[in-house]
Amino acid sequence: MVDSTSALDQALESDDLELESINVNLLLALNALLRERSVTGAGRMLGLSQSSMSHALAQLRSLFDDPLLVRSHRGMAPTPRAEQIETPLRRALKELQKAIQLPSRFDPMEARKRFDIASDEVQQVVLLSPLLQVLRDRAPGVSLDATAPMDARATYPALREGALDFAIGRFDTIPPGIYRETLSTDRVVFVARKGHPRIKGRLSKKQLREESQLIPTPVTGGQITAHNRARQEQQGGAPSATSMTPHVLAALLIVAQSDHIMGIVESVARLYEELLGLVVLKSPIPFPAIDTHVIWHERTHHSPAHRWLLERLRETAS
Repeated sequence: MVDSTSALDQALESDDLELESINVNLLLALNALLRERSVTGAGRMLGLSQSSMSHALAQLRSLFDDPLLVRSHRGMAPTPRAEQIETPLRRALKELQKAIQLPSRFDPMEARKRFDIASDEVQQVVLLSPLLQVLRDRAPGVSLDATAPMDARATYPALREGALDFAIGRFDTIPPGIYRETLSTDRVVFVARKGHPRIKGRLSKKQLREESQLIPTPVTGGQITAHNRARQEQQGGAPSATSMTPHVLAALLIVAQSDHIMGIVESVARLYEELLGLVVLKSPIPFPAIDTHVIWHERTHHSPAHRWLLERLRETAS
């Protein structure tokens, strides 16, 4: 008995026949001929004339170096090689048809998928935290793997190669093949603990200079950048003393338990205002608005799954 799972491979991968040299239309013609056992019937099945099917059969005979179908008292009969090919060919064409007819829509309730997203901890709290709730309710089989932000030189290749699906942060310049969208625009405010001995509801430029400031580093995706700190100096608001920590949320906890003040985007300040007992203060000097971008690669731009998640990110950001 012929092993139907390998018969077609054996037939097509012989020394004198390479798969790359075969026109798929000829395989469709062969399938029809083997089904109908008739040139006329096969032509009718494919919507081709009898002469076109005869020409296709001649090409197949030359290609396989075998008559494939021969005349018999009951029409046309397959040769042993044709019998060897028939079942796996039919199965292969069915699989090919299934592959090209996969549904173009994304069903979040049925999907089983993981998305890899690079984002700083601020955006993981502001955007990804509520997004997880959305996924639990609307896409229970979809999960997020959030990683720390990478240098742009590593982020773009990761998107291109599929190690990342999206990256969230500040991306001022992007290379070809990368899509970018602004998810949100925020402003810089300052926070101090309730009961701060010197700050009572508003922050002056003099206080901004005199109070010790805590700065989260690295300053990415919505934190006060080196450019903005330079603006403080230009505006006469540079602090007399600064301390730094690598974690934004740790910095908020420190501010809540000390007399330090801290500049941060307003969305995060409002999120933790009540929880940590903070006072949100308008900045006494103007800072430029801070955009948060989401970027993705062109290879996933038309993916229904990626488009669905991008829409959820937009909803969350809004």
